Amino acid sequence: MGGQLGRLRDEFNHSTDITGAASGEMGSGDVAGALGNFASDWSKKRDTLTKSLDTLAKTATECADAWDGLDGHLAQAIEKAFSSSSQGAKG
Repeated sequence: MGGQLGRLRDEFNHSTDITGAASGEMGSGDVAGALGNFASDWSKKRDTLTKSLDTLAKTATECADAWDGLDGHLAQAIEKAFSSSSQGAKG
């Protein structure tokens, strides 16, 4: 999940400015102006979104790492408990 969120963040970071690609095809100054306003606002929001995605990706990765560590410790404890109880039953 952390990797997927990181890739999504990268896609937002590397997305192009839509006004430059479509500026010659607007036909109307009003439409071009509205698109420019949208793109400017989107650029600001995209920065906020990419920062949030970065934080979420890091948090998801840290949670997965912590879970893996906990799972490994619990498995070791269970194996040790079963080993000790089976040795006690033999003796």
